[in-house]
Amino acid sequence: MINAKQIRAIVEDNVGFDLAINGRKRYQSDARALFYKLCREYTNDTFETIGNELNKNYATVLHGVHKVFPVTDQVLYTSIKQQINNSGRRAIGIKALNTIANIEHAVNWSDLNKEQKEFIQQNYLLHHSTRG
Repeated sequence: MINAKQIRAIVEDNVGFDLAINGRKRYQSDARALFYKLCREYTNDTFETIGNELNKNYATVLHGVHKVFPVTDQVLYTSIKQQINNSGRRAIGIKALNTIANIEHAVNWSDLNKEQKEFIQQNYLLHHSTRG
């Protein structure tokens, strides 16, 4: 699961500035509102916890989600959501590869018969041409 720090990094990469900067310019408040909304969607963090990430109070986050976010750039929002979703898929893929590596390391291949080796190779997409 993604956390607020990761979401912050993705949003900052997209907008090109630090979200914690105290500024009231439209592009700054919109970017923070996107961050708040994404945190609410992708984490179980409270308004207070989300605000703490940018040194803002819970009321600021609440205002950002309910009043500022609806008038933000929805194309940017959609783009960032896709990036977050893709980063999650990559993390799942990495976790699967680590699981396969752990199985590969834990199995004593010399103790397995041919059928057992084939089953593991077919079900875990492993290739052990060098193993007996």
